[in-house]
Amino acid sequence: CPVSASNSLVSVSKSSVVADNLDLATILVTLRDAAGNMISGRSVTATHIGGTSTGVISSFTDHSDGTYSATFSGRVAGTSTAIRAVGDSIVLTQQPTISVFPGPPVRIAATGGNKVTA
Repeated sequence: CPVSASNSLVSVSKSSVVADNLDLATILVTLRDAAGNMISGRSVTATHIGGTSTGVISSFTDHSDGTYSATFSGRVAGTSTAIRAVGDSIVLTQQPTISVFPGPPVRIAATGGNKVTA
């Protein structure tokens, strides 16, 4: 059965992450055919498009029930980026967004002379 772009779903577990490579959002893709039946065993990929923030999307895991998951970790803070998912070579209609915000400032203290500790 071919994947239906409009019947398939894409969601993110949260709408923003911190640009620290540790704060993760889960991307969940549900592949469905034209009749609404869930489809497993397919290839799923995703990219982030638009906006000025950047991040890394892990490989997707097939949960063998029509759902697939991956994680997004923020690298560079900026404006919201959309998540474009592709299931079995079909670009899915939904494109949720994720914002990447700067992490907390790093405190650097001088301890005398030229030595600096963080």
